[in-house]
Amino acid sequence: MSLFGITAKRADVDGKISELMVGRVDGATNKFLSQPAPMNVSTLADLVKCGEQAWPLFPGPLGGYVLGPKVLAVTNADGTETIDLTGAPEEGRKLADLPAF
Repeated sequence: MSLFGITAKRADVDGKISELMVGRVDGATNKFLSQPAPMNVSTLADLVKCGEQAWPLFPGPLGGYVLGPKVLAVTNADGTETIDLTGAPEEGRKLADLPAF
């Protein structure tokens, strides 16, 4: 099982998140094993469905990152694969709150 950290998002013209900056993370040290790179949202959804784990990493007030809620894979009504976060939405800790790239 791999752990992935999401550091930024890219939205399409309709405001829908289409890509994410994603890197593999070492869960023991909380350090990136790979530099975050663009990944399609549906690709990450497929990885999560296969048992991989992902979390958004929000910029921390003193530098570094603050861990957000765990990522879930979901299927939209139109059949497209996407992601959502576990639990109730927290102010400042939603996918839409990630920095843009």
